[in-house]
Amino acid sequence: MTSRSAQTLLAAAVAVVAVCMMAPYGMWLIYPFDLVGTFIHEAGHALAAVGTGGSVEQFVIRLDTSGYVSYRGGVRLIATPAGYLASVAVGAALLVAGTQATRVRTALWSTAGGLLIVTALFSGYGASLLAFGAFVSGLLMVSFARTSGSEVQAALHSAAGSAPRTSTRSWPRRLALGAGLVLMGGALAYMFITGGLLAWAVGGLMALVLWSVAAYAPPRWQQGTVIFLGVQLVLDGLNSILTLWTLTRSGHAHNDAATMAGLTGLPAEFWAGAWGLLSLLVIAGALRHYGRPTQTPVDGVSDTV
Repeated sequence: MTSRSAQTLLAAAVAVVAVCMMAPYGMWLIYPFDLVGTFIHEAGHALAAVGTGGSVEQFVIRLDTSGYVSYRGGVRLIATPAGYLASVAVGAALLVAGTQATRVRTALWSTAGGLLIVTALFSGYGASLLAFGAFVSGLLMVSFARTSGSEVQAALHSAAGSAPRTSTRSWPRRLALGAGLVLMGGALAYMFITGGLLAWAVGGLMALVLWSVAAYAPPRWQQGTVIFLGVQLVLDGLNSILTLWTLTRSGHAHNDAATMAGLTGLPAEFWAGAWGLLSLLVIAGALRHYGRPTQTPVDGVSDTV
């Protein structure tokens, strides 16, 4: 994997995202990744709040790609800008990881794990972790019941000369199946009522996709996935800041830049502009890696470009 191949994949990813943004109905093609961008944006707020001593009360993602986090305590001067910078920071980290073969799979595993952790801890409100645990437990119970049932049927059919009969293991299998379905249904109903079901879907499904790519996809596809997701996140972060800048210029008083203005006395335009400038510097630093030669061992042979 050379710097030239990484540059090619970067150019392709930028082209695909740009075409989808400009073409009629093209945004629907990258709509799931827009939801992921919103998820990471809100995760930045949530993690910063918890990291500074606060607690998250609600974590919601909406179908129109908007979202919000309600938290108590914490340092608002840190938690407020964290959302806008999180998308750009994660995207830039993925772009850097995409330049080296040894980092690609680690980036996929790490991103998938991070999405699952945020999903389990914050999605919806109240006992999110308990609901997540109930869903996973129910899924395991259903899987056990189906596997156990298949093993029993196989044993019955393979027994030569024995007539089919009801297995003594049927009642625990049925009990596990019923209990598992109840747990899964209850968890989904709870998350639907609390507004966290979409956040669950976004975090859980994207984590599953990234895990599958890391486990089964060829190296070229793994690298392309990391770079594409990195491009999508940095552009999504910049677009969010541009929207914020437009809102502040129009006098909109309910946004993160306005919150920072109330906390510091500096105008909201200053904060929107500062976050945009910082984001551009982070992206520029990530793109510097694409102009550097790399030395990556392939089958025991070093390939220097």
